[in-house]
Amino acid sequence: MRHAFRRARFRQIPSVCAMLTLIAALGVAVTQSALVARMDLGVVGAAHASASDPLTKGMLAVTSLGGTQMIVLVTAAALTVLAVRRRWRGALALLLAVSMTELAVTLVKEFVSRPRPPADDAVVHAAGFSFPSGHAAVSAAVYATLAFLLVRALHGRARIAVIASGALLVLAVGASRIYLGAHYLTDVAAGWLTGGVFAIVAWALALRVQSPRLRTLRD
Repeated sequence: MRHAFRRARFRQIPSVCAMLTLIAALGVAVTQSALVARMDLGVVGAAHASASDPLTKGMLAVTSLGGTQMIVLVTAAALTVLAVRRRWRGALALLLAVSMTELAVTLVKEFVSRPRPPADDAVVHAAGFSFPSGHAAVSAAVYATLAFLLVRALHGRARIAVIASGALLVLAVGASRIYLGAHYLTDVAAGWLTGGVFAIVAWALALRVQSPRLRTLRD
């Protein structure tokens, strides 16, 4: 399987590099646009003006669903279930989606180096650079991948419910980052794009892996 994975991985390198370049270029364009800057500041300011204690508590709970601890917990639990059910391709796709998204976010953040929103509009303190939103990116990668895996095993209205729930969760995590003043709208949108793109790449890569040792396992 190791050699099969290496061959599949190398075929995806140009696509991954192109996507990283596109997201980084988008970040540079966003940070240098006065119009986008005014829009971003206006959205953050409006969110700050609508802040209240009950809403803040709710948003803190929602944003934790995209935090490192929760993502690690959800990913570990999902990988365990997939391994027990011998869904090796789904497990590989999930692991790759999380890993590639985290790496992409780290690289693009350092390249773009966009400062966080003004501290006066922030409900919580967030360290590091702002573009793209790591919470939005990783939650999109994880929850979208899990929703896709579940949908493959369901039918009818259950599929619609899973897709709607996954989308709502990802949107809620992104919205919480804006409300809390940790990110701009464009940071969150870029995060969704990053997570979604690498979730697709991860699944495409997992589909390409062929190994005689795993012929008896289900995907």
